[in-house]
Amino acid sequence: MLYTLCNEFSEEFLSDFLLSAGIVPEAHAKYSGNLDKLVFFFGDCNEVYTRDEISIIEKVENVLVYPDEPVRSNRGVVACRTIAINLEDNFTEQVQVCVALVKIIKKAFDGFSLFLFVFRRNVYFGCNLLSSKKRDWALSRPIDNDSKLIEVLSDLSSAPLNNFIEYYNCIKDVLLMNKADSEETYESIIFSQREYLSSFIDDLEQLGRDLRLNFNRVKQDFFQSLMADSPNKTYAALLNEAEDDMSFIKSKKVNTFEMLFDADEMLRLTIEVEELNAELVPKQKIPDIMSNSSDDEAKELINKPEEMIKLLKKRRGL
Repeated sequence: MLYTLCNEFSEEFLSDFLLSAGIVPEAHAKYSGNLDKLVFFFGDCNEVYTRDEISIIEKVENVLVYPDEPVRSNRGVVACRTIAINLEDNFTEQVQVCVALVKIIKKAFDGFSLFLFVFRRNVYFGCNLLSSKKRDWALSRPIDNDSKLIEVLSDLSSAPLNNFIEYYNCIKDVLLMNKADSEETYESIIFSQREYLSSFIDDLEQLGRDLRLNFNRVKQDFFQSLMADSPNKTYAALLNEAEDDMSFIKSKKVNTFEMLFDADEMLRLTIEVEELNAELVPKQKIPDIMSNSSDDEAKELINKPEEMIKLLKKRRGL
């Protein structure tokens, strides 16, 4: 499954694959082409891109964008889409380019995007995060075997489409799971997933015996290519480094949808704490950590979007 996905990237195959996995709503893409056209012809015409961003965009030739799925939120309907990008071996630093592409497409299009990044030997899933925190993206660990791919697809397809916050949090949690293992090195992640690697090496050695040729140099180059993303660093450190390296990619506009999403999250947390307090107060007295004048002010404006945006801008110093 993974081998076919990495080596037969086409609209027909990807559409059938993602539809059967329950990831996309239809068996055809609404856009198929290069990233250059997608961003500059169909993206936000008010955004400005740096020379470095344009250099990345121009290298991406094969992008599939699937039809939006409208998912209802407290603020209306959010356009949610799946984007598959074939990167082959055009970039040596896989994590950095995945992060860059999430940030670039987030600039170009509003709403929420789930990404599938396909390389020659592995894939990643990613998404844009809707929050005021520093990191505005999430990226899975590298997926190098069929069993892990099936597991992640199953978890992603279980995200409920009737409530955006639940859908968003489900996708985010799937991509950010296994934080306890984040101290593993990139090398240990790659070599713990040996199904594809073993098959490749076995075939190569058999070919060498049949032809009476020495493929040691080929094997060495193969393993070095797997280590292109700094094997001695932990994966968590690699993600932090990617954020630092790609921090120059940012939108020039104020995203009011993200502000309202923050407000909904604030309200949701407030309600959860109040419910918890109601359950625990008879047993023990605990402080109401969410009850202060600032949050009371936010709660009063929860049904007044324009006033809420003004409040959140004020809090952020905008």
